[in-house]
Amino acid sequence: MDQIANPDSFFKIFNFENYSEVLKFESLTYDDLTNNSNIKNIYTFLENQNCKEIIIEAHYNDKFYLDDYLHFYGSCFQSYKRFCKRLHFFTASVKNLIIEIIDNYEEDNTEKLNELQNNYLGFLIVRPLNTIIGRTAITFSSANNNIDIGHRSNFAHIFTLKTYNVNLLGIPLVVKSLGFQEQDQTISACATSALWTILEKTNPRFGYYTPTPYEITQKASEFISISRAIPSSGLTGMQVMNSIKKFGLEAEFMSISEENTLGIKIDRNAVLSLCYAYLKGGFPLFLALKINDSDYHATAILGYHLKDVIPPNQDFNTIANRIDCFFVHDDIVGPFTRYYVKDDLSLYLNKEESHHNYVKVDPLYIVIPVYHKVRYPYSKVYSILGKLMRMMNMIDRDKKYSLEWDCYLTTVNQYKKSLISPSFIIDEKLKRDLLFKSFPRFFWKCTLFINKIVAQIELLVDATEGPNSMPFFKMYPINDNIYWQKIKTFINEAENHTLIQYLKSPRLVQFLQDEINKF
Repeated sequence: MDQIANPDSFFKIFNFENYSEVLKFESLTYDDLTNNSNIKNIYTFLENQNCKEIIIEAHYNDKFYLDDYLHFYGSCFQSYKRFCKRLHFFTASVKNLIIEIIDNYEEDNTEKLNELQNNYLGFLIVRPLNTIIGRTAITFSSANNNIDIGHRSNFAHIFTLKTYNVNLLGIPLVVKSLGFQEQDQTISACATSALWTILEKTNPRFGYYTPTPYEITQKASEFISISRAIPSSGLTGMQVMNSIKKFGLEAEFMSISEENTLGIKIDRNAVLSLCYAYLKGGFPLFLALKINDSDYHATAILGYHLKDVIPPNQDFNTIANRIDCFFVHDDIVGPFTRYYVKDDLSLYLNKEESHHNYVKVDPLYIVIPVYHKVRYPYSKVYSILGKLMRMMNMIDRDKKYSLEWDCYLTTVNQYKKSLISPSFIIDEKLKRDLLFKSFPRFFWKCTLFINKIVAQIELLVDATEGPNSMPFFKMYPINDNIYWQKIKTFINEAENHTLIQYLKSPRLVQFLQDEINKF
């Protein structure tokens, strides 16, 4: 142990090997630490990112724990501490570097500040409870957050992260992550912890504040329940949706059963496509699970990993069908837990990775908190893409290539930023036309790929429209490609009634005829 200033300083430095000692509060036993899967997994997570040093703020006020303390722990007979500890993690010894920055702050410290930032992994708040892991934000260095290659294989794609601004001894630091904390089994059960993670991202994105776990549980409990609000034994699906709506958002619900409320017949492609469409758009998902056929659990899905092989014998493929792993904040196991996806949509944890006794979990339902102006449901888009794919399969029955749709929710700002990106290759005149064109704030961006990489067509669908409208507003080729010409020939030569037979919509047929002949 080392002090940055004097022996009475609240700021102390430890080697990473002292991780367990640093976490300990007086009320905790050695067994409490060694039996906590979160503690083990966070240690492994940091170790894999080459963590070397921990700086402790031993007297830290965390607003989320303080609200729990105000509404419960402060009124208990047992005396609970009010202050937490905040741990900062670094990939190198930084004591001398911090002292140099502090002592020479009026000088140009850009190089030293960059060095400190490059070594910063994030923070963890230790609560004075038996469930010690409070608000935690640790970088996931292997994640790819470049939306332009969010369809590529063999990457961890996580678009739901946010930037946390951290102040350590007056020195500004940032970490890109998404908040995690374990349930305290009093104010918050697993569902509250998962919802808190999701709202930590989604609420600020649309101008709302991030509620505390206590507020989430209280708002959820305004919906009738047979159990009391505090201490919380968990939330039902209706309570989860009620809580989301109370904080200003709308909730999309998908039951993973024989036939779900969104009207999509349940199959692997349909479920994974819905997850992909929102995750790539930056919306984390609430996932309810059954563990070992008896216990219930809830987690937050943050991202996905794509395998390289396209599933064979599929008439309608989306890129989501190649998802082989989800990255999940599981408050029993730890942050960025890998859930491996099997053919029957069951999920598996690697026992050695998770340090936990459950391995197989079965998904029950998904809830997606969305902004209220996102109104055109993904189920409608998915259905129409399927009809288009069936038509395209008729165009080239003997094709020696594979087709995949990449469909996700985006915004006009994100889209136009991508248009001027060097990686987006498109006809210059078309690019200018698109940049100067008026767009809805939210829309579904659907790109047709050949053989996983070569983009052929983009189709834009207005997400702010009602479900019975004609939401398609733009379709264009990615450069001059042969496949566009094949579609153009087929549509121009086919009879209207033939196209309507495939697409089931005269308005969609008219849209395709208009757009296809512009190029």
